[in-house]
Amino acid sequence: MSDSSEDELKHWLTVALKGENLVDFTVSRLGNAAKHEEYMGDIVFVEVSAETCDRSPKIYNLVLKCSKKSPVLRDSMPVKAVFENEMHLYENVIPAFTEFQKERGVSEVFNSVPKYYGSYVSKDTEVEVLENLTTRGYYLCNRIVPLPTNNLKLILREYGKFQAISAAMQDQAPEKFKSLAGEIRNVWKMFVDKHDIETYFVAPIDEVHELLKTSLPETTAEKLKKFKTQIKQIIYEVINNTKIFSVISHGDCQNNNFMFQLENKTDENSLKVAILDWQTTKFASPVMDISYFIYVCASKEDLEHFDELINIYYDSFSGYVKLLGSDPENIFPFSQFLTDFKLFEKHVIGPSDWCSDYRMCLPAGIPEEKLIKLLKHTDLDASCVVVNPKTLHIN
Repeated sequence: MSDSSEDELKHWLTVALKGENLVDFTVSRLGNAAKHEEYMGDIVFVEVSAETCDRSPKIYNLVLKCSKKSPVLRDSMPVKAVFENEMHLYENVIPAFTEFQKERGVSEVFNSVPKYYGSYVSKDTEVEVLENLTTRGYYLCNRIVPLPTNNLKLILREYGKFQAISAAMQDQAPEKFKSLAGEIRNVWKMFVDKHDIETYFVAPIDEVHELLKTSLPETTAEKLKKFKTQIKQIIYEVINNTKIFSVISHGDCQNNNFMFQLENKTDENSLKVAILDWQTTKFASPVMDISYFIYVCASKEDLEHFDELINIYYDSFSGYVKLLGSDPENIFPFSQFLTDFKLFEKHVIGPSDWCSDYRMCLPAGIPEEKLIKLLKHTDLDASCVVVNPKTLHIN
């Protein structure tokens, strides 16, 4: 869709911006994201010059997330479902979460997401319209290096707040929460149901073993090689484990999905974050996000302070649950968090997008210390999932 016509862009925007009550507008295409950055869609940057109902001029700097139309891709990947998931998050979950917080007297509600304007949907097209955060000074960190420590800790605190809302709402408004969580599509299961697990997740492990065997202790290297016998069971656990405490989670915690703004350049405490790309949002254990995020985005130095990192998350989570009027000890005590972390951290290595070649996709370049840290931290029968970096990629 990167070659969409100006008329097509305007048609999509007319539908998506209907809530803005515009009389008329013109669209200027500013550019597109690099092809390697999106796999089930394209990113288009536009500027909209509009006239409001009271004849006042208004400028919008927008990002359009547009699904790909390729029938082959749409048949092999849950393209429609991932776009519908993100639309549901912005249109229903975030507003309901905001209302829930305000009803409980929270003045500074969770708002670490870009502004969402609306969407356009047809038979083979899904388009989401969001604000272009770069015009407000937001920036991406380098995707191929670990996040800076302050950024890492900020995201852990924001994840804690976001997941705390799920926890408190399940406690205080269970039927409302059930309706929100029930609309989230299990895109991970949809993908697994259509693809051969052996090809996508098992076959690459021998290659990973060959790549890292000289850097790892012999017993650890052999343990990695044996992981492939456990992959199918691990994936089954990820998809079907419904008996553990779960929340609405992000689902794609790699460092290219966070933008940062430093409001006061002389005060590092003024750092803010916007969490992007909620297409693989899911109802799952909080640990799925937190373990994935830490192991994928933390530096070797920060991993040495692993306990501090998980405490930062849990302190934020538990504090915000209390602020919302519930008791974290009754919902998700720290002891249960640690137990679940032990259970789910083994699913972490390489759980990136199914069609991607990000640095965390082994053997595309995950830092060896992260693998070593994870394997040492887990128990002896720990396992890992490795995404094949040579998977389907259709433009």
